[in-house]
Amino acid sequence: MIQNASLNALNGGKSMDIKIEEDLVLLNIKAKDKVEVISKLANLLRKEGCVKDSYLNAVIKREGIFPTGLPTIPQSIAIPHTDAEHCLKTSVAVATLEEPVKFGLMGDDINTVDAKAVFLLAVDNKEKQVMFLSKLFHIFDDSNSLVKILNAKKPKEIVDELLRAIQS
Repeated sequence: MIQNASLNALNGGKSMDIKIEEDLVLLNIKAKDKVEVISKLANLLRKEGCVKDSYLNAVIKREGIFPTGLPTIPQSIAIPHTDAEHCLKTSVAVATLEEPVKFGLMGDDINTVDAKAVFLLAVDNKEKQVMFLSKLFHIFDDSNSLVKILNAKKPKEIVDELLRAIQS
């Protein structure tokens, strides 16, 4: 089921379409490390025509330089992403993990977090990135929203929670 959200509030009244689909959600997956999780999600985005072939390598390279792990409550998450030049359509792919995987702590070159969910972002315009991230942080700051996402039994539950936060 395709659901697209439009953001207007932080964009001077201009619309920003975001692709949020159940086909871009993986529930309770096994992954040995962050590269495996990022690869699985990037392949979904590529299959859906959201990113270029260069996207996966660009995300992995950027994650090595600018880690994206966040120590959120009740569980840490990660929000890997890369530059707009590798993206075709603003979208988000999400994975909840059976067992957490280590991501570097955002803004820290040494420490890590055990991420239980990964939100892989594709933003096709640099100006959209700040707005998109600020909307997503509504979820990351709300432990009730994160609990709903982490405990989701169906992709639709995650899509609905993302849409609720983005449209608020």
